[in-house]
Amino acid sequence: MENKPADSLSGDILTIPNLLTGLRIVLLPVFTILFLKEKYKASLVVFLIGGASDFLDGYLARRLNLRSRLGSYLDPVADHGSVILIYLMLTFATGFSFQIPLALFILIFARDLVVFVSELGVIKIRGLDQNWGPIYAGKVAICAQFICACTVVLANIFPQFFRENLNYLLWTVYVITGVFTLFSGLQYLNRGLDLWRERRKK
Repeated sequence: MENKPADSLSGDILTIPNLLTGLRIVLLPVFTILFLKEKYKASLVVFLIGGASDFLDGYLARRLNLRSRLGSYLDPVADHGSVILIYLMLTFATGFSFQIPLALFILIFARDLVVFVSELGVIKIRGLDQNWGPIYAGKVAICAQFICACTVVLANIFPQFFRENLNYLLWTVYVITGVFTLFSGLQYLNRGLDLWRERRKK
């Protein structure tokens, strides 16, 4: 995920981080098709590639000072789109041995909605170059959600093994993901309220 501090956004389009973010968006339908066709191993590989590109685009944007305006728009789309689409499938797709609990999906969806609205509010009120950037707890929550999704896909690759030996692991992952998601969502909500108060004072 790209950070977006002030006075560092360029108008460049064909940067390496932007291409990686574009790759992440392109991989979404690929993952969807593979998963629905029950090609779980291939879908897991695609999911891991998408996760690696998420890390790389942010790292390269900071390391090589390649933050751009296009990237600041594409990155949230790729992040939120990836999470919601993957969790939609892992929650509601039928015929699978293991699925994401509905309560966890609702929590993640609500949290992403809060984050998205918060980001839009910052851009509208402060301007694109003045975005506050991600909250550390939000990064942890995204990491937990990524691990959770990978675990569920793995459970569908080896359903008998998970059912007999690791069923407790799934529920542990669900709880940890839910806790971090809720905590980061509350932090983003508080930031949004701070922004609203800041605007009222002007």
